[in-house]
Amino acid sequence: MNVDRTEDVSAMIDDELEQDGQHLVDDLLNTPLLRERWRSYHLIRDSLQHQLPEKLDKTLASSVAAKIDNEPHILAPVKKSQPAYLKPLAGLAIAASVAALAIVVLQPAQEGSSEQGIQVASFTPVGTPVTSQARQDDAQIRQVRAEARARLNSYLVNYNEYQTNSGIQGMLPYARTVTYENNRK
Repeated sequence: MNVDRTEDVSAMIDDELEQDGQHLVDDLLNTPLLRERWRSYHLIRDSLQHQLPEKLDKTLASSVAAKIDNEPHILAPVKKSQPAYLKPLAGLAIAASVAALAIVVLQPAQEGSSEQGIQVASFTPVGTPVTSQARQDDAQIRQVRAEARARLNSYLVNYNEYQTNSGIQGMLPYARTVTYENNRK
């Protein structure tokens, strides 16, 4: 028998095995000498800890193993896993949706219909003071932007509430709240 395998058995009993124990378990199941070593090491440990039973039954393990072999096997259904690319793709779709919504919401509102194209300049009659017209336009633009900002902030708050519960990978845990601030005056 290989000395390394007996040392691995000893390390496994002491919970000091540094590598994966699956190969060792396979060897224990297939090698009678290793199984005997396993029993001996457990007996030594129980003796040192003063946990020996009054009577030792050497055939107990084999009788329990025979009864387990006679038990019917329970087959559990295999869990269907989703492809690995699905979660990052879902995150990308959400990010693209948020970006598209931000572009649509943050576009300045244009007055009039767009059938004739974009209005480049407006005509101001000669008798109308320019400052009052500019003030009205500026107030309307500020009102539209404030409404858009409120709608976007409401959307972002709702999104962040549901996003933290969805388990999407790729989102930074410390960047939970997103806001929009316009620093222009």
